[in-house]
Amino acid sequence: MESEALREFIRGERKRRYYDPNGHFLLEEEMEQIGRHLDSLTGSIGAEDMLVYYPTASELRLMPWYESRIGKIALYFPKTGRSSLSFYRARSLRRENFVRGRMGIWEPRDTGEAYREGVPTIAIVPGLVFSKGMGRIGYGGGYYDGFLATHPTVIKLGVCYEFQLFENMDGVNPEKDILPQHDRDVPMDYVITEKNIYFGKDKDGQL
Repeated sequence: MESEALREFIRGERKRRYYDPNGHFLLEEEMEQIGRHLDSLTGSIGAEDMLVYYPTASELRLMPWYESRIGKIALYFPKTGRSSLSFYRARSLRRENFVRGRMGIWEPRDTGEAYREGVPTIAIVPGLVFSKGMGRIGYGGGYYDGFLATHPTVIKLGVCYEFQLFENMDGVNPEKDILPQHDRDVPMDYVITEKNIYFGKDKDGQL
């Protein structure tokens, strides 16, 4: 299965697993556990800045966790340009501080305080699929791969549900837990699910 077909497969799985027929969210407990894992990992890393994203209805419900972090760490949200991402600090997560961007995703209204490299930084990276080998398949635009390739000191943290996690990126068949990988795809340093914190090889399983 090629990347685009895999994206459609996972989109269908998300829709099936997220909500019951009455529209009730089914993954509250899993989301709480992901929050606990985020607390553990980000606390151990000790970053000063965090690059985050405003989740859509079909992505992980991360806003409550962001609320618990604001005031303790500087949070920066992305703004999408024609072919690139820029991040700007949000001092409040109230909806009026965000506007719909180019992709229909909420972006920071205030662009006065742009992210600059220089202090330890974590990026929470969105994606449709991740692997235990730290691979990632995003939405196909290449925005995050482009940004992360030019900011190599940023610690890259993928967050997903366990059903979005595959074994490695060496093949093309999701039924065998293997995913396609391309040279331009930037690997993660860690991947968090409700079940575990997965480490890149250079992290050696250490928090």
